Amino acid sequence: MTVRKAERLLNLIAFLLETDRLITPQQIQDTVPGYAEQSWEAFKRMFERDKEALREVGIPLEVASVAVLGEPEEGYRIPKDRYYLPELDLAPEELASLWLAAGLVRLQDPTAARTALLKLAGELPPEVERARLSWLSADLGLAVPGLPRAFEAVAERRTITFEYRGRSGPRTRTLDPYGLVHRKGTWYLVGRDHDRAENRSFRLDRVSGELRFRNKGGAGADFVAPEGFRPQEALEVPPFVGRDTPEAPAVDALVRFDASTAWWIERSHPWLHLTWGSDGDASARVPVSDSAGFVSWLLSLGEGVELVEPEALRGEVLARLEEICDGVLPKGSEVGVPPGVENG
Repeated sequence: MTVRKAERLLNLIAFLLETDRLITPQQIQDTVPGYAEQSWEAFKRMFERDKEALREVGIPLEVASVAVLGEPEEGYRIPKDRYYLPELDLAPEELASLWLAAGLVRLQDPTAARTALLKLAGELPPEVERARLSWLSADLGLAVPGLPRAFEAVAERRTITFEYRGRSGPRTRTLDPYGLVHRKGTWYLVGRDHDRAENRSFRLDRVSGELRFRNKGGAGADFVAPEGFRPQEALEVPPFVGRDTPEAPAVDALVRFDASTAWWIERSHPWLHLTWGSDGDASARVPVSDSAGFVSWLLSLGEGVELVEPEALRGEVLARLEEICDGVLPKGSEVGVPPGVENG
């Protein structure tokens, strides 16, 4: 059985930390577990990926020329003075903040945060009561079995397959995972679903069995995430926003927000791509696949919002307003139509 990547990287770090001289790639392959069973070409590709992984997490990998049998060759080491943290001299307020942050996150191992804090800075100062910091906690759902594999798939851009328990029953899904999102104790994988040819999100706690890499690996990623893609926004898109399909073509709606509303819309609706006007107002185009859901959402925004087009959808908004008024106002009352939806 080959050594998994995380264990191999830890072995590599330990080896390069404990040496006082530059280590050649051949010495690394001969010494570090996980490399020896590879061919020379396979080792070089694996080592290149591992070096990049170390650099991405900020580990200082020093590279310099070293003479081997009279020939120059690259050598590697990790300088201890650049790797280890210097002694911390934290103020009481800073130490209390660390304890508060550790108490806010409920880890799988409840002693892990305390142990880490003791290593970093020791006990709390006497003037800070630990009881005052213990009332906050949060469940980050770290015990989900598929989370480590999902993180690995996102980080390495690996296409995955898995069994998923959806509303229509269990099915095998294939996904290019663009990102992981945590929401109210639940983890979601967000990416491109190969079966539906569109971006979808999947709850990790509904995955049965293991997440499997579709390919065995090798140089390069399996996919490239779209430029500017934000998994958090993709998860927040409401169900009435859809794509054109032969069964249900989407309607392109243009919505305008005045200056008193646009600032709030920008913060509360990150899935909307706003186009800003010179007076602080803004507009957005929304592909609508569920007109009833869209109308409910639009009316929930209150004043300062105008549906510009299409006319057919404006008519649905007006009809919904009339239904609401008929149910609330006494018969014979006259109702003024809001300017954002007036017909004609």
